[in-house]
Amino acid sequence: MTFEAGEDYDVPVIDLHQLSADLYNERGFCPLPGAGVSATTTGAVGEFFCDDHTHFSASGAPVIAGLVAQASPLAAYLE
Repeated sequence: MTFEAGEDYDVPVIDLHQLSADLYNERGFCPLPGAGVSATTTGAVGEFFCDDHTHFSASGAPVIAGLVAQASPLAAYLE
């Protein structure tokens, strides 16, 4: 529906789901060997997310913000 709304209203839509999935796969976050992700997960995954593993940590948030900024139609003006 989001992509349809973008087309209907002629506004850009950033596919953050795909960008995030690509990033996680590139970094080897998914699948996490041996178990699911929890508040006690350590390593690169634990450092990227807050304890709830839904929200980003202080080091993960700028990476995600960078994905959004680079995918934005305004990216050329952000340098």
